[in-house]
Amino acid sequence: PTDREALCAWTDLCLEHERWARAAELSLALSESAGARGLGLSRAARAYSALRRYPQALAAARAACDHDPALLHTETAADLAVALASGRRLMDAERLLAPLLQSQDPRLRAVAELAQETARKLNAPAIDSRDLREPWTPGQGAPPPK
Repeated sequence: PTDREALCAWTDLCLEHERWARAAELSLALSESAGARGLGLSRAARAYSALRRYPQALAAARAACDHDPALLHTETAADLAVALASGRRLMDAERLLAPLLQSQDPRLRAVAELAQETARKLNAPAIDSRDLREPWTPGQGAPPPK
């Protein structure tokens, strides 16, 4: 096998066995190989996301999407979007998901739609349970406490 194929195999093995730090390192090396930029970046995004190193994961995911959105691991995109949204970075989450939402691959689009929905729910204003009660009308006694 070529150096690129061997590097790709080692990277995938590290990802499979959840050796995230090593996978990130190998992924970045892979992204510098001729013809493997997108593959390396998408794997780096996955590894950094698993390590909860979201700024690096986001940078790698954006670069992978710029290269070829189909290469970005769908679970990575979903994880990242939710992580970004939970940190109140909905715009970054939306920007990351935009090319995936336009994909021709129905599976990729479905995962991106689910991630988008989750991200939006995470950014929705909190609902006060008192707002869910029936409204008070005169004649019902004292109004409910606010």
